[in-house]
Amino acid sequence: FVPFDEGAAQNQDAQNAKETKQATRKDRVETQQDAPRSGLNRLALSRYGQKLTQWHGHPIAVHIPNGVLPMSFIFVLLASFFKSATLATVAQYNMGFVALSMPIVIGTGLIDWVNGFKGKMTRVFRTKMICAGIVTLLSLTLVVWGIVRPGIYTGALSENWLFLTLHVTNLAAAIVAGWQGGKLVFRK
Repeated sequence: FVPFDEGAAQNQDAQNAKETKQATRKDRVETQQDAPRSGLNRLALSRYGQKLTQWHGHPIAVHIPNGVLPMSFIFVLLASFFKSATLATVAQYNMGFVALSMPIVIGTGLIDWVNGFKGKMTRVFRTKMICAGIVTLLSLTLVVWGIVRPGIYTGALSENWLFLTLHVTNLAAAIVAGWQGGKLVFRK
């Protein structure tokens, strides 16, 4: 028979809690060492970066351009077909909304990349980053082009083949980035 020592049990519980806290701190330090050293790394590993990843900030943010960009493309086609200034305005505003949302998409994507994948550069991430850059650049270009030359949206697309090509390229880049993201999420 061994008598129960309440003080020893409390000491053991405190020791276990201390070891768990040290192990968690050690894991965090190892993660910080694995990820690239930068302001991004500090932001991603901060309480706010962790919450963005925990609350799925990037998947939520990325649905804005991936939903609005195809609609903008459809409105471009309709505006040209019907020679509608109203549809042209809608197309341009949608493209502007995509351009404004891309910094949030890119920022949350980089935070998820550091938090979820330790910032390791793979072909999938390289492709996603290139596509994000293409969508951002082309969206801004198309918005500025529409401001400088408003009639481009209602003109015949056969005469504006470069304008149409940029829209198709923009849409294709968003599709490729989404496809690559799906590979990461569903991993089949």
